[in-house]
Amino acid sequence: MIGILKKWLGINSGCNTGCNCKEFFENMHAVIDEELTEEEKDKYRRHLDECSPCLDKYNDEKEFVKVLRQKLDKKPCPEHLKSSILEKIQSEPQGI
Repeated sequence: MIGILKKWLGINSGCNTGCNCKEFFENMHAVIDEELTEEEKDKYRRHLDECSPCLDKYNDEKEFVKVLRQKLDKKPCPEHLKSSILEKIQSEPQGI
């Protein structure tokens, strides 16, 4: 299993996108969370167009993140907690 993972994370020699699989894998969540510049997005899009193993992993991970976000129980912060935090922030000395 480790050998397969190492091979998958290695440079995709058939890809001329200026990106390798290891680099893509390390930045996949930034891609999913749309935290990249347009230049970076283009680079990773080109990589996904040419690398089906990365595309499969990306699609799986994107779906997992989508389901996870849907399942998270989003509860509003209680007003008394917000007030307490704001009071503490405002009472702290300014400048560090």
